[in-house]
Amino acid sequence: MIQDTLNYWVVAAMLGGTKDGDIFQDCIERGYWYCWEPDSASEESPKVEEMRNLLRSINPGDRIAIKKQLGSGENASFIEIRAIGIVKVVDTKEWRVYVDWLLPLKGDSTKEMSRRVPKKGPGGISSISGPFKNNEINKDWLPNIFCI
Repeated sequence: MIQDTLNYWVVAAMLGGTKDGDIFQDCIERGYWYCWEPDSASEESPKVEEMRNLLRSINPGDRIAIKKQLGSGENASFIEIRAIGIVKVVDTKEWRVYVDWLLPLKGDSTKEMSRRVPKKGPGGISSISGPFKNNEINKDWLPNIFCI
């Protein structure tokens, strides 16, 4: 059930947006999510600072979904939901969000959900998108992502 009081986040698990940077299995097996290497050369970029500000807005109890964009940029009309979970801890020293992944289960990370959902808004959905609320705008979209 989608709750009105929670924040919902849609995040990526492809560092650099490439298949070689796919961290999905690590995230599921280790019970966390992150979107950049903390000591990487890009750490001081404006994009990383923007992501940090969003990450600071995530709270324990919030819902989180890992997505993969299908297509690119303006041509991407769908995203694929790979996992959904509940945020346990937000660690701003390591820049990780620790998650109780509900689907797929830990130990079963090779079985992605593969739930296809229409993309929300213009362009692509970024590495961290949200917070989305269960309101008139999102009431038909959020259940497609977060209902088990």
